[in-house]
Amino acid sequence: MKLLVIIINREFAEKYTNILNKESDKFQFVLLGQGTASSEILDYFGLARKDKAVIICLLTEAETPTVLDLLNNEKEFHRPGGAVAFTVKLTNINKHCFDLVKSLSNKLENNNE
Repeated sequence: MKLLVIIINREFAEKYTNILNKESDKFQFVLLGQGTASSEILDYFGLARKDKAVIICLLTEAETPTVLDLLNNEKEFHRPGGAVAFTVKLTNINKHCFDLVKSLSNKLENNNE
């Protein structure tokens, strides 16, 4: 299992959850974020303050390359300040936590049907 984390401008959150829904039967958590850099730092680097979304999703080893390739094809990942995605391998995940996440995933899927 791998934990996929995507950091994207908030207005693109729905686009990326839809991409994940097409390629994975997993559910995602979308967290709303806001940068903490001061306006002076943003001005210095020529950046605009933008609200962000952090999308978190569990993927299997087999799903990971396909999902990352799909994300790499999106234009936001090729613009400075556009998007960031990375995975973290969950080799030591506690079985109890995994069972809990799996149970929640099944409940959400059943509710959506």
